[in-house]
Amino acid sequence: MEQEYQANIDHINRLIETEQGLGKEYDRMLWTFSGGGLALSITLVGSFKEQWHSAFSWLYLSWAMFVACIVLTMLSVKFSQKAFIKEISLMCDAISDKGEISPEVYGGGWVRAALWFEILASLVFLIAIVSLFFFIGKNI
Repeated sequence: MEQEYQANIDHINRLIETEQGLGKEYDRMLWTFSGGGLALSITLVGSFKEQWHSAFSWLYLSWAMFVACIVLTMLSVKFSQKAFIKEISLMCDAISDKGEISPEVYGGGWVRAALWFEILASLVFLIAIVSLFFFIGKNI
């Protein structure tokens, strides 16, 4: 019975590590693609500025959304860090008091805030890409 219990704990730990790794990679992709999209579009506009005709509001919207995505992703990472700090604190208290912590308490509002920032960052990134394509489409 103890072996099965330990195997389950090990499996849970691997799942947690995998989930954390996926979240880290997702945030890194948002940062990279937002920064890259912003840099590439600024470079292209500077290089071909005499060829662009109209719809600059779409371009400015995409730039604002790329910047917003970077900021929201940074906030998501910071709030995730706060959630982990709170969870570590709760676990240390539970161990020292030999108490139980209900799963709903883990991370508290920090977890929800991090999730919302991540969702917003994803939506803002999508808006940035679509508006950049609208700008390009209007000028081709």
